[in-house]
Amino acid sequence: MASLDLQTQRMVYIITYSRADTSKFPTRESFSEAVIEAWNFFGINILHWVVCIEAHANLRLESGDDVNNYHFHMALKLEKRGRWLQVKRYLNEKFGIQVHFSDHHNGYYSAYKYVTKEDTEALHSPGHPDLTMAPKTKAATAGNKRKAKEVSGGIEKKRDEERLTVYEVCKIIQAKSITTRLELVCLATAQEREGKLCLAQFIANRGHKAVDEALALAKEFSTAESLMGRSKKTRVQILQEAKGGECVMGCAGEWFEAAHQVLANQEITPKVFCGAVYEALSKGRGKFRNIYVHGSSNCGKSFILSPLKVIFNTFSNPATGSFAWMGAEQAEVIFLNDFRWDPKLIAWADLLQALEGDVVHLPAPKTFCQRDLELTADTPFFATADAPMVLIRGGSVDRTNTEMMDVRWRFFHFWKKIPQEQQRHFSPCGRCFARFILTNVNNDMQ
Repeated sequence: MASLDLQTQRMVYIITYSRADTSKFPTRESFSEAVIEAWNFFGINILHWVVCIEAHANLRLESGDDVNNYHFHMALKLEKRGRWLQVKRYLNEKFGIQVHFSDHHNGYYSAYKYVTKEDTEALHSPGHPDLTMAPKTKAATAGNKRKAKEVSGGIEKKRDEERLTVYEVCKIIQAKSITTRLELVCLATAQEREGKLCLAQFIANRGHKAVDEALALAKEFSTAESLMGRSKKTRVQILQEAKGGECVMGCAGEWFEAAHQVLANQEITPKVFCGAVYEALSKGRGKFRNIYVHGSSNCGKSFILSPLKVIFNTFSNPATGSFAWMGAEQAEVIFLNDFRWDPKLIAWADLLQALEGDVVHLPAPKTFCQRDLELTADTPFFATADAPMVLIRGGSVDRTNTEMMDVRWRFFHFWKKIPQEQQRHFSPCGRCFARFILTNVNNDMQ
């Protein structure tokens, strides 16, 4: 181009091949290979590039023949500064084509936007940084156009098109399958390196709250329909679906066999244990229904119940603190593994009510919740511990309250340790657990 100095050295260029000869370059890929070859010939590598095709109306000559009017546009970023003229001459001498170079764009993102504005099937280099925007609906696009101009004192001000809303960041998170703040920051950093600043500015200017809100909304939007469908299923139906699934990697049914061996070692009949677990899942929390496995270490207590966390949305051991039970109200099962009761976790009376099936109010931080959380569902409790819970008052056992606690559990005593040389590690397998429970339950219970 006339505006481009012959000695210009840049790192970012746009190359345009007008009225492309499709017999020489039938695809975006073939054109990109020619350009890459030219730069490599002069010892310069291309960091990343994008190639697009722009179609114009065909020209008709006086002879009546139609002339192809396809243009190739290629934006590229070099590893180091390079002169464009030598590459232009190489392409002309090697392939017999005339291309035009432009360096009017300050950064690669600006060139990228210009090249890809019309081609939805742009060809990107391997490992190309993700510079795409969140997908927009027609309604959102129209709304942005209406807001693009704001009148203030009779002076029109254009809205910054690159300023992102929480909703737009939410759509970016969904489109890129991002799940953590770190992944979002990494995407913003990669885009900022190429001159796209909007996401980095959103993170820096809007703060943690807006970023966390976008991440939470994206997760909520992505899972809402599946969660709604799951909420209409019973725990037994979820268990039956797990039985028809696949074993965890490396299991191949070994967990199923090991579970029978563990119960045989503890002299517990599989039908009794599995029947109790099935009843807890089908009927929910209540007297003599919650499952409590107790015994010394290395007896298989955690092993026999851990697959619950694979199959169900499980609330596991609460942390010590005022708001230890946040999330329990949404869980499908509550699993207290190696549990030690402490009044800082939950009052004895509240635990009694929860195990019996009553509505229980537990504290929640008012900065996030308008009211205390309510445990209203029939969520069953499963627990493992070294011994049954005992309430001590004034240095002696409160037998009345201890008995009230006992009748709210179905106890299984694992008393026989597994010798160290016989111990094996098994990953919790949802399919084997479901098969284990359902195949050892009497038909009249199902």
